[in-house]
Amino acid sequence: ILVQYFMNDYCIIRYGFKENNIMNSINNNEIDIFLNEYYKAKLNETIKNRISIFIKALDILFYYWACYYYFLRKDSIYKEIANEKKYRITSSLHS
Repeated sequence: ILVQYFMNDYCIIRYGFKENNIMNSINNNEIDIFLNEYYKAKLNETIKNRISIFIKALDILFYYWACYYYFLRKDSIYKEIANEKKYRITSSLHS
């Protein structure tokens, strides 16, 4: 149940980042503002680290998902998604 709670919570945050064009932001201040609003007083470094790990895991998951669907359907949108996720994964390794 705890995993399900965090999964739902982090998915909501991930969606909020995407909707507010924060996902690819280099400015961590924007991310902090969003998280502070979402979590209010509950935000701390542990939660920030868990969110960061969760988002990285989602990038890896969606990279393989997009590769699989590109292999099946040869639709360029899946290749674009895979390339975007690959870029985010490799960029996060250097930060």
